[in-house]
Amino acid sequence: MVFMLEGIHHATYLQEAFMQSQFYTLTDYPNGLPDRALFKLETQTLPDLAEGEVRIRNRWLSVDPYMRGRMSGIRTYVEPFELGKPMEGGAIGGGDRNQ
Repeated sequence: MVFMLEGIHHATYLQEAFMQSQFYTLTDYPNGLPDRALFKLETQTLPDLAEGEVRIRNRWLSVDPYMRGRMSGIRTYVEPFELGKPMEGGAIGGGDRNQ
């Protein structure tokens, strides 16, 4: 069965959407309470899968207290988040495509 989504071929739309990844980056290290302006939502086109690779679609993301320490720019027991790079954290997902 094929669905139409506002005139867009739904199967094609889902395939194209899955070829893109959205993630947050930190634009600067906060002083005190982090402000929303320090976080930037970015989109990146994902490469095609190579032989033997699997693509995971994250369904749930964990935001843990230790992440605040990673926003300091100072190495503690873990490396700090890199400015302009995707923020890392735990996630639960499932295999959506494989090659």
